[in-house]
Amino acid sequence: MGYQLKENDYANQMVLTNADDPEKARIYVRIPYSKGGNAVIAAYHRAPGDSNETIVWSWHLWITDYVPARINTDVGYSDYEAAQKRSLNGTVHKYRSPIWTEGKTYANMVMMDRGLGARKGGFPGIGKADHEKDYTQMEAVNRMGLLYQWGRKDPFFGSPDGTTTEINVIYNGNGMPLSITKQSASGMDLANAIKNPLTMYYCGSKKLNTACSWNTSSTAPGKKTIYDPSPEGWKVPMNGATLNGNDLLSTGSGIFAQLGEVTNGYTITNLNYMNLNLANENSYFNNSKYYSQNQFYKQEKKITYNGDNPRGGRIFFLTNDISETPSNWTINNTVWMPVSAERHSTNGSFRYPSSGHLWLADIYNNDSGFLGIQVAAIQLGFYYFSYGWSVRCIQDNKD
Repeated sequence: MGYQLKENDYANQMVLTNADDPEKARIYVRIPYSKGGNAVIAAYHRAPGDSNETIVWSWHLWITDYVPARINTDVGYSDYEAAQKRSLNGTVHKYRSPIWTEGKTYANMVMMDRGLGARKGGFPGIGKADHEKDYTQMEAVNRMGLLYQWGRKDPFFGSPDGTTTEINVIYNGNGMPLSITKQSASGMDLANAIKNPLTMYYCGSKKLNTACSWNTSSTAPGKKTIYDPSPEGWKVPMNGATLNGNDLLSTGSGIFAQLGEVTNGYTITNLNYMNLNLANENSYFNNSKYYSQNQFYKQEKKITYNGDNPRGGRIFFLTNDISETPSNWTINNTVWMPVSAERHSTNGSFRYPSSGHLWLADIYNNDSGFLGIQVAAIQLGFYYFSYGWSVRCIQDNKD
């Protein structure tokens, strides 16, 4: 982000103007000519005569060449394909659920093709020749975004290599590496969460111990709050269908319903999840050979890891005309959900999950909603707010 010119002189990195006027104050940050990345800047307050500084607010900068296009609401539903073409270095998606169809809740909205903070989108194998179907670990890691605790605006860095190895990969203004602080959430409140953006508050309870929330509404699409980490014009999505009980997915009308259906169709075995019929042994991927906690499969060859799977994930089809041969897979007709190490709710440390997870903005009886991408299923339910999981943004039409 530039270089410190001398002690306490950061003019080469950022410039603060009109600091005495909150309405006019601006922070200008130097963006390097690079392949992009992520940074967090903070505003501090120091009372007269006090040597202690307190963070009063912080901002996440997602530096990326990805420019997702939003649907023009004046055009509406039919602008979807045009929005995909307008997007730069990536695309945007509507999923298969009826809730994305004309006249429904998300008809005039699209989802980003990647998690918030990710450097790349789409299945890493798209565009590769047949003999190069096994993509590299770094290609997978580039598609893994930052991690968030539910309701908090500040990101935590994810795994640098997709595994549970803990490496300090965030640096302060002096170029010194910083580590994440892990602290019990007992007594944690909104003020502490804002003052300590690098502190993971772990908690083995579903009940929220903080007043921050990503959405002001209990029904989709809802209105984002100042704690929503999404860029301007985007927000953390809500399910869009009634959530009942614990670990239940309402039948067929939520945001992720029917995601992954292929020509063989899909079956809802119970309210917990949907099974995808990809059972052909000759499939590029199938249910039994997609990913597990310690194995990643490529066609006709099994690669085994000891505990971690840095290239895990699941690809979902968005239209009926996609075969299980990857030659016609594109970033526009498929959705890639990577699975990386996540931060655990009970201690804040990395762990490798048996399922992948994305946060939603839903709340149910003070519990937080999540989407789980399992080996053979999509699962929607509620879990501890203190997990560190990814976020994938939906278009915000400021409802």
